[in-house]
Amino acid sequence: MLNLKNIIVNKPAFLLGEKKYLKYLRFLSYVTLNPIKIKTDTIEVLTKPYIFAQIYKVSYKKKEVWIADGYRVSRLLRGFSHAGERSLGRYRLEELLKGEKICTAIDVGANIGEFSIGLINRGVSEIFCFEPDPVSFACLKNNFSGDKSIKFSNFAASNVNKITDFYLSSKRADSSLVKPDFFEKVIKVISVKLDTFLPANINSIDLLKIEAEGAEPEVILGSLSILDKIKFIVVDSSPERYGEKTDKEVRKILEDFDYEVKVFDDGIVHAINRNL
Repeated sequence: MLNLKNIIVNKPAFLLGEKKYLKYLRFLSYVTLNPIKIKTDTIEVLTKPYIFAQIYKVSYKKKEVWIADGYRVSRLLRGFSHAGERSLGRYRLEELLKGEKICTAIDVGANIGEFSIGLINRGVSEIFCFEPDPVSFACLKNNFSGDKSIKFSNFAASNVNKITDFYLSSKRADSSLVKPDFFEKVIKVISVKLDTFLPANINSIDLLKIEAEGAEPEVILGSLSILDKIKFIVVDSSPERYGEKTDKEVRKILEDFDYEVKVFDDGIVHAINRNL
């Protein structure tokens, strides 16, 4: 059975250039009576090397959302909150939590904050967001400007504390410490271990979400001393590490630390701490 939404909304992205696709999305939003406005802006990011990047401001019912890729504006046709619901659904969060309330979360690979806005709408009161891509990070900060529940970190969560190469692919949302097939340029970022970077007074973490474009095992290895504080972990282990999934490494590490682990066919990993 054909997916009508995919044909109408997403398929044209493969046929049109970015500017024409944005015009098409504007038209589509008016036809569906959910009109959006899309403005472009250029930001200077003070990395090494400096970056001049084009980003997009999408206005929906007087709310503004910043995003780095014009082709991904389709995610925002029904607003930022709806994009958050879709993100939680992709991770099957309700299946993992089974209705349990969570208060504190870590969002590794936060991008522009779709997963985090989903958590905020669910009642989560404190989220530590890690996003090393400087362009996505600029969008993330704009999207949560003034929101005291979000703690921003423009660092790459990993298993070492150092300055390292980072492969920038903002347009594809594939930026990573692991070299992807396609990237725009290489910049320097700071990588940090979660177990040495997070405040020492945090006694418990309800949820850790990891989407590190192939570097998921390193994120977990940099969190070993706090794993006993984390109740739920959800990981995207899709085949982004030189074309291979990371689910086997993720499962092995977490099971060694007494987590009950379930791996789905699409690479989503659920883990529940047996001791909490």
